[in-house]
Amino acid sequence: MRFGFILLLLTAVCSTLAQNQKLTLNLEQAIKIALENNHDLKQVKLDKIKAAEQVRQTFGESVLPSIEGTASYSRALKRPEFFLETPFFSGSFPAGTKNNLTAGVQLDQPLATGAMFLATRISDAYNELASLAQQYSESELVMKVKDSYYTYLLAKEYIKLAELQLQRAEENLKNTKSMYSVGRVSEYDQIRANVQYQNSVPVLAEAKNQLELAANNLKIILGIELSSEINVSGSLNYISKDFKVDDSGIQRLNSNNSLLKQSEMQTKLQDLSSSYQYSQHYPELRAFGNWQMQSQENDDRSISNWRFINSVSIGLNLRVPIFKGFSIDSKYQQAKIDYDKSVESLAKTKKELHRDYENTVLSIKKAVAQITSYQSAVDETEKGYQIAQKRYSSGLSSQIEITDALVSVSQAKYNYINSVYVYNILQARLDLLLGKSIDEILNK
Repeated sequence: MRFGFILLLLTAVCSTLAQNQKLTLNLEQAIKIALENNHDLKQVKLDKIKAAEQVRQTFGESVLPSIEGTASYSRALKRPEFFLETPFFSGSFPAGTKNNLTAGVQLDQPLATGAMFLATRISDAYNELASLAQQYSESELVMKVKDSYYTYLLAKEYIKLAELQLQRAEENLKNTKSMYSVGRVSEYDQIRANVQYQNSVPVLAEAKNQLELAANNLKIILGIELSSEINVSGSLNYISKDFKVDDSGIQRLNSNNSLLKQSEMQTKLQDLSSSYQYSQHYPELRAFGNWQMQSQENDDRSISNWRFINSVSIGLNLRVPIFKGFSIDSKYQQAKIDYDKSVESLAKTKKELHRDYENTVLSIKKAVAQITSYQSAVDETEKGYQIAQKRYSSGLSSQIEITDALVSVSQAKYNYINSVYVYNILQARLDLLLGKSIDEILNK
C-alpha cells in the first residue's frame, strides 16, 4: 500500500514536470509537429484511407464474383390437410412433413458490363484526387504554420519595440523632472513627458496580449494542447531574393501546383463519370451458379438419418436495357453537364492561380522596396532622436521635439518590422503557389 502511494506520487510529480517543461520551437520543428499533429490534416489523411477502401469496394462489386450462402429451417406445428373424395372413400390426409431444412450457395459473376472497368477507373481517379487533396493540405498547412510562426515573432518584436519606447519615455520623464526642478524647463514640458510615458504603458500591455493570442493560434495549428508552454526561437529576418514574373514561374505553377492538379483530376473524374452513365445503355452479361441442399422429414426419423438431396444449376443472364423512362439518358446528360462545369472551373482556377502568382510577386517587390525605405527611415529617425535629446538637454528645444522624435522612431521601426513580416508571409504564399514540396521548403 505504501509502495503504491509512493509510485503514484512519483508519477504525478513526473507528469507535472513534463507539463511545465517548455517546448522550444524553430520554424522547421513547428512544421514537422504540425504535419504530425494538426487535426485538419489528420481528417484529410483519413479521407485518403477511406478513398482507398472505396477503390477496393468498387473493384470487388464490379469485377469479382458475389458469393452468398443461405440456410433455413421450418417446423410445422400443424401440417395442412389434403382432402380426398371418391365413391369409395372420403377423408383427409396430412400433407408435407414436420421438418424442412434448406441450405444453399449462390454465385454471381459479371462477365461483360459497360461499367465494369469504368467503375474501377473512377475509383482510382477518386483515390488520386484524395492523394492530391492531402498533398495540398500539407502544403497549405506549411503556409499556415509559417503565418502563425511569423505572427508570433512579430508580436515579440512589438514587445521589444514597446519596451524600448517605454524605457525611453521613462528616461525622458526623469530627465525632464530633473530639469524642471532647477527651473530649466516649463511645467508644460513636464506634463507632456508624463503623458508620453503614460501612453507607452498600455502599448506594452497590448503587445504582450498579442503575443499570448499568437501563441494560442500557433498551438492550434500545431495540434498541441493550449496549456502547453512553448518557446519560439528565431527572429524576423529579411533575405533578399530576385523575383520576376516570367514563363518559368508560370510553368512551374502549371506543373506543380496541387490545387490546379486537383481541379484537373476533378475534370477527369467528371469525364469518367459521364462515360459511366452512358455505359448504362449497353447490355450486361453475367454468369450465375446455384447449389442447394434440402431435406424434409418427420419426427419418426432421427436427424442423423435424414435424407438430403443436392441440386446444382449454372447459367447465363443477359440484361438488355430497352426503355427506362428516359432515366438513363437523363443521368448521362446530367453527368455531361457536370463535366462541362468542371472544365469551366478548371479554366477559372488556372487563371486565378496565374493572377495570384503575379500579384504575389508584385507584392514581394513592393515589400522589398518598403523594407529598404523603412530601414533608411529607422536609421534617420534614430539619429534624429539622439540630436533631439542633446538639443533638449542643452535647452535649445522643447518637449514637443522630443515627443515627435520618439513617435517617429517608433513608427519607423514598426513599419520596418511589419514590412519584413509581410515579406516572409508572401514568400510562404509563393511557395504554396509554386507547389514546392515539404523537403524543398525545409531544406532551402
